Amino acid sequence: MSNPDKDHWVAVKWIFQSLRGTSNVCLIYGSGNPVLEGFTYSNMLVDVDTSWSTSGYVMIYASGVVSWQSRL
Repeated sequence: MSNPDKDHWVAVKWIFQSLRGTSNVCLIYGSGNPVLEGFTYSNMLVDVDTSWSTSGYVMIYASGVVSWQSRL
């Protein structure tokens, strides 16, 4: 940050142009109840040979997914 070069300024210009072009765009979720729900999943020791497990979660607000993750 102490010595930005031309590539940095080009990236900043691109970000501002993108923001200006999408200033009237917003996220709209379903008409469901404004409730935050969270679901998790885990399955331990799926593959006995490698001892790997899987897990994950999903967060839903007003019938729209706002965050999710899955890991092996």
